[in-house]
Amino acid sequence: VLVPASDDLRRREDFVVTLPEQYALFDHIREAAGLRLADVVADLLPRVADELQSLPEQAQPLQSEMALAEAALVLRDEIDLRTESAVGALDEFHFRSLQEPRGPASPPARPSGFELVTDAALSDQIVAQNLATRAREALEEAYPAYLSRLAQLTGGEADEDRCPLGAKALAVALVSALRPFSSDPLTRDRVEAALQKHAVIPIREMIAAADRRMVAQGVLSTLPRIVVFPG
Repeated sequence: VLVPASDDLRRREDFVVTLPEQYALFDHIREAAGLRLADVVADLLPRVADELQSLPEQAQPLQSEMALAEAALVLRDEIDLRTESAVGALDEFHFRSLQEPRGPASPPARPSGFELVTDAALSDQIVAQNLATRAREALEEAYPAYLSRLAQLTGGEADEDRCPLGAKALAVALVSALRPFSSDPLTRDRVEAALQKHAVIPIREMIAAADRRMVAQGVLSTLPRIVVFPG
């Protein structure tokens, strides 16, 4: 159950000027999110591997079965490496968001927030978008308030594509830990199903934890915070 957000969120131009202390708080929140992300990935990969090795409802071609078995083996063997990859992807999302033009006169950002180079990149983007959508739905109306709090700390916009700790950024980071199996036609559907099953709640909890830290410091305290109750 989540506390819903107010409909009258203050506009970005009404926010106070970001102070050095706000930047320091954001750095602390981002560091804590990176540590939590590492724990989430370390827990997630074995769960995904189990899902890939579980018996499907319908018989699979031998090639698919072999690809799924290999993917499960690799995910279990490369937990440390893939954890580092996910944390690095979250940092990269942040740094790329800083390079985006800002302000009302700025040209619109790319529709998805990052460049598409290959079919695999497009596939990964779709998987991440679907996962982020599910996470935003789980956060309900409180999510815009979270984006607004982060915008005050970073001096940016309350924009999902540029939010360094939003549902999209976290989903992109998690998907990066599952490459290339998140885009391989033989494994993609099972990987995405496993993410939808096991990654939505961790994303919600990471966002709720960041929101609690901001609320504790009085960031936009007049806006409702995200509260996650057991069950």
